[in-house]
Amino acid sequence: MASQICFQAQQAAEKAFKAVLLARRIRFPLTHDIDELIEIFDEHKIEISSNVRTAGRLTPFAVEMRYPGSAGGLLEKEISEAVKLAEDVIKWAKNILQADRSRLTTSRDDEKKGNPNG
Repeated sequence: MASQICFQAQQAAEKAFKAVLLARRIRFPLTHDIDELIEIFDEHKIEISSNVRTAGRLTPFAVEMRYPGSAGGLLEKEISEAVKLAEDVIKWAKNILQADRSRLTTSRDDEKKGNPNG
């Protein structure tokens, strides 16, 4: 059970990172390596908070701990930390996506104001 919780935490964080990349139309490789995804954010100068930057710690849960018996005795604290980190990544991604949506809406509104036919 612990390995499945940590696997799901890794998946949630990975998908949150990928959602931001997709929304910004930034290509990324097929990977479960969160540090590799973070490098793409760095290349595109997208700010990542220091706690979210540590999400690479979740990467081993993508495969190594996905199957029953492979968790190797995870402690409750480690499980809680994995879930909290995934929650932090999701919150960060949600903030980025909302800010992008707000900028897009403002931009469209500005275009309409300048366009008598808009």
